[in-house]
Amino acid sequence: MVSGHPWRRRFHRPRQPDAGKRAQYRQGLKKALAAGQAVRERGASAVDAVEATVKVLEDNPLFNAGRGAVFAADGKNYLDASIMDTSRHVLFTGQGADQYAAEPGLEQVGPSFFRTEVRWQAYTKPHKE
Repeated sequence: MVSGHPWRRRFHRPRQPDAGKRAQYRQGLKKALAAGQAVRERGASAVDAVEATVKVLEDNPLFNAGRGAVFAADGKNYLDASIMDTSRHVLFTGQGADQYAAEPGLEQVGPSFFRTEVRWQAYTKPHKE
């Protein structure tokens, strides 16, 4: 903030989780890394290892990815996915991502899959200025 300037910008530092929650985050990260390492130890590609690692993070509601994603201003979760590889496709979002995933028969889930009560409460909680 510039002193005396007619406008100000506030930056909010995220609240640090308590020791118990930090341990849960660490455990989630260890599980994700172990998944990726197991894929590599089987001789699969680095891309496959990254996919396995990210999938564990996306399935863990503690992390802001996949299940447990934060809500946008309109109360919806917006998600995208991208892993750089030799494919001509780089980033998928919205209807195009849904269509691409449906073609090979990948499981489709509704918006409620991504909703967690913790994230919903954070969204609906009045913000204090």
